[in-house]
Amino acid sequence: MVQRSVYLTRKGIGHFSGCLGVHGDRLLFPRCVFPCLELGTRAPFSWCSGPYKESEQTPAKELLSSIGPGMLMLADRGYTGFPLWLRAKKTGADLLWRARSQPHFPVKEAHEDGSWRSVFSGKGTDNTCEVRVIDYTLKQEDATVYRLVTTMLDPEEAPADELAALYHERWEIETTYDEVKTHMLGPGAMLRSKTPDLVQQEFEGLMLAYYAVRALITKAAKKADEDPDRLSFVHTVNVLQRRIQQPGVSPPLNKIQQVKIEQLIDEILEERVVSSRGQRKPRGRRQKMSKHAIRRRGYISREEHDWISKILTPVSLLQNL
Repeated sequence: MVQRSVYLTRKGIGHFSGCLGVHGDRLLFPRCVFPCLELGTRAPFSWCSGPYKESEQTPAKELLSSIGPGMLMLADRGYTGFPLWLRAKKTGADLLWRARSQPHFPVKEAHEDGSWRSVFSGKGTDNTCEVRVIDYTLKQEDATVYRLVTTMLDPEEAPADELAALYHERWEIETTYDEVKTHMLGPGAMLRSKTPDLVQQEFEGLMLAYYAVRALITKAAKKADEDPDRLSFVHTVNVLQRRIQQPGVSPPLNKIQQVKIEQLIDEILEERVVSSRGQRKPRGRRQKMSKHAIRRRGYISREEHDWISKILTPVSLLQNL
C-alpha cells in the first residue's frame, strides 16, 4: 500500500478516521492507496484508497472486480483467508497466494515435483476448494518454510519450482511503492488537499500520473525489445519534467506531437539500470533496534531457480515434525 498523510479541516473529519495530531483548525490523518499491478510492466490497472488502520482484506474485495479469466493473481499471506479465496476464485482467475502454517492442508495426492493436492475449507462451513500446495525453503536463509497455495492443479503445466520462483516477483510491488512515495511525491511529502473529495481526487491523479509514466516506459521498452525493468523510472520522470511543455494536450495527436513523443522515448532509452528481476535480498534492518539482521550490499541471483534450496515433499515435512 502507498501511505500518505493529509491535513483536513474539521468539517471533513467525519469521512476519515485515525487522527494522528492537530495543527490549528486542521487534523492530520493517514491515508493509503491499495493498487493492483501488472508484474511485467508494474503498471497499476486498479486501485482504491482507505484509512491506514483498515484491514487490507477490505479494499482487496473491491479490487477483485478488476480480476478475471486469463489472469494469474499473486497475493501475500495476509490475504489468504477462505472467504476471500473463494471470492477471488469465482472471478475465474488463477490464484497463487502465500499461506500461513495454519490452516492445515491435508495430503490428498502427492506429486513428483514435491507439491500435493489438498482442500481449502473455512471454519463453520461445508464449502471446500480443491487446491495444490507447495512448500519450499531458500538458500542462505534460516529454516523458514514458505507455503504457496494455488488453483493450478496440474504439476506438468505449472511445476512447483517455477511457481516458487514466480511468487517472489510479487515483491516488485514494493519497488512501486518506493517510486510513488519517494520519486513522484518526494520523501515525507503530504497531500495538499484539505477536504475529503479533493483528497480522493489527488490520490486518483497520483495513480494516473504513475500509470502514464509506466505506460511510457513500457512503450520505450517495446521499441528497444527490452524488459521494462531495465529502464530507469527516475530517469524517465526527470525527462518528462524537462520536456513536457503542454500538459493539457490530449489525443488525437498531430504529427509534430507524435515526433516529440518519439524523441521523448529515445531520450528515455539513453539510460539503463540493472533489472531487479535478477536480484533477491534477505530481509534486513535499517534501524538499530530492529530484530532483523543488517542488510548487506549485493544480491543473490535467482537465475534458473538456484536460490531455491528445495521443494519440501509431504514425506519430508512429516519427518521434520
